[in-house]
Amino acid sequence: MQPNCVKPQWKAAIDFKWIWDNNEAVAANIKKRNSNANFGTCIGFESLFKLIVTHRKQEVERLLGERNAVANKMKGKLESTERQKLIEEGKNLKGFLHWKKTCLSLLMNFSRKHSKDGRQPS
Repeated sequence: MQPNCVKPQWKAAIDFKWIWDNNEAVAANIKKRNSNANFGTCIGFESLFKLIVTHRKQEVERLLGERNAVANKMKGKLESTERQKLIEEGKNLKGFLHWKKTCLSLLMNFSRKHSKDGRQPS
């Protein structure tokens, strides 16, 4: 049984791209307000997020290339055992590719939901 929790009435919208593009103004605002917010950490998280998204995109592209290479190998005449190996390899790549694309999609959706104007990270 889950405890009764109060859901927040609003959710803060953080436009990381704007923060990234206007980092000097944000840093000045933090200083002006005498806040102990760590601006470097915010920028670090955004950099890390961009790195993860870029890496995931590269993995998807690599897997697509491997899948296409396997498909091209199957176009010629092959022994049934060799064809079966390629079919299994293709199935494995297809499943792994689906998983990677799903992860990338979740990351991109997370980014859109947490960006003020719904833009994707560049």
